[in-house]
Amino acid sequence: MIVLTDAELELYAAQVETRLAELQDLEFADPVRGGKKDAKRAEVEKNLGDFAEFWERFIKAAKQELCDKQGSLYKHWQSWGGKPKPKQTLEAVQTVLMGMGIGLSLELAALIAVIVEISAVILKIGIKAVCL
Repeated sequence: MIVLTDAELELYAAQVETRLAELQDLEFADPVRGGKKDAKRAEVEKNLGDFAEFWERFIKAAKQELCDKQGSLYKHWQSWGGKPKPKQTLEAVQTVLMGMGIGLSLELAALIAVIVEISAVILKIGIKAVCL
């Protein structure tokens, strides 16, 4: 498991905000399945396979950690009040991915790209959509 420092979290949070703006500009009707694939999504898919298929696995794991009252991140998730900051989202996504064993099979740069992409998608669709 990687542990990101506060400085790294700040750096990657800025990348999430940039990616979120890019997703808005790409006008994804559905940021998981729809729209054009740009270089960042293609890079993530190179490491994970089809993003939509991976997203389904991620959401299943995320619901256990974030949405279930027994989940390890449930209290944090609830305290964000539906408006998490990119840094908080990065930390939650990292925890879920580690629980899925994703961080063990990817190089650090690829893992960061995945964490940033998923965090941006979560911020785009909204926190409540994850727990539906």
